Formats: sequence, structure tokens, C-alpha cells
Amino acid sequence: MRTGWPYPSSACDDITTAVIVTDGPVAASVEMSVHGVWSRRLGVDIAAELRGRFADRPGAVIVDLHGLLDEDAASMPLWLAACRIAAALRPSVHLALCLPADAVLAQRLRRIGAHRLPVFATKSEARAAVTKLLPAAACSRQGEVRPHVGRL
Repeated sequence: MRTGWPYPSSACDDITTAVIVTDGPVAASVEMSVHGVWSRRLGVDIAAELRGRFADRPGAVIVDLHGLLDEDAASMPLWLAACRIAAALRPSVHLALCLPADAVLAQRLRRIGAHRLPVFATKSEARAAVTKLLPAAACSRQGEVRPHVGRL
């Protein structure tokens, strides 16, 4: 089984993109927002950012993909690999994606039955689901929001 990060290809490597990371409202969670056109460069940067977040061992990582333009779901291998890696960590990290239900990526994830990678329409839904999964002690603490903005 492959455990490395996939590097999707695209002809749109010159688009300005950003990955924004903040501590979530639930102290044991981290939220990421991805903006821009899917490209190899963006995939590499997202993978690096996810590795950094996973190394911190939060209870959950919520990734908002509403700002990602991925018309052919080329990013799907990255999200599936991230899900496998998050589940293999001890303690495991819950990974959740937020994207429109009609997005091609959401449709393909549903079609292949990616049941271990929860997909939500909004960050509010993802936060509510994550809160139920995390230990009560972690959810009762309030973390301070420390934004990290990466320009890709």
C-alpha cells in the first residue's frame, strides 16, 4: 500500500493560491482553507501543511475546500492519502472536508465510498461532527486563534 503523498499534475501552476490555517473553535481542532486552482504546486504545499498539522497531533483537521477550483477532482488522491495517514497516526487525527455537495470532488468521493473521509457542506456541520468525536476535555477548552497564512 502506498503511504506517500500524491502529486497531481495540472497546467495551471502559475495561479496565485493560498492555504490558510487557524486553530479551530474547538481547542483540539485545526482548520485549513484552500483557495485557488488545483495544481501540482498547490498539492505539494497542501501536503506539506497537512504533514505539519498532523505532527502537532490535533484531535481533528477540518479542511474547507469551498475556495478550491478542482473541476476534474484531480485532488482526490491527495485527500485519500491524507485520510489514510491521519487514521494511521497514534492517536489518530480525524480529517474532515468541507465542500459543496455538487462539486465533482464530493461526487467522486461519494461514488467510491470514501466512508472514512467525512465530507460536509459547511464548516459548521464539520465542527459539530468533530465535537462529537473528540474527548469532552478537549472540547471544553478554548484555544486562541493563531492564523498562519501561506502564500503559494
